[in-house]
Amino acid sequence: MRIAIKVEFLKFLTTSLSALLFSASLIAGEPGEAGPELMQKYGIDLPLPVPRRIKGEGSGPFSRLVIRGATVISSISALAQGPMDVIVEGDTITGISEPF
Repeated sequence: MRIAIKVEFLKFLTTSLSALLFSASLIAGEPGEAGPELMQKYGIDLPLPVPRRIKGEGSGPFSRLVIRGATVISSISALAQGPMDVIVEGDTITGISEPF
């Protein structure tokens, strides 16, 4: 069963998410700025480097992304719902539905 999502709700959801991410970026400073120092300070091991990709792995970019089985937290009610499928086209969430 698909859940009908109103355009206004999607706009509100993306605006809220954008504001939250922007606020978090202001607090954090530059990415990776103090990460390793903080990890060492608190005795956390640094992660291993990511292995190099093999040929043919990581194709893309794609115009459409479907995140399956996501837990969606509404900024209106703050209740978690899921699993849900989140459809992203370009840089915009275009749909949220229950899995088929």
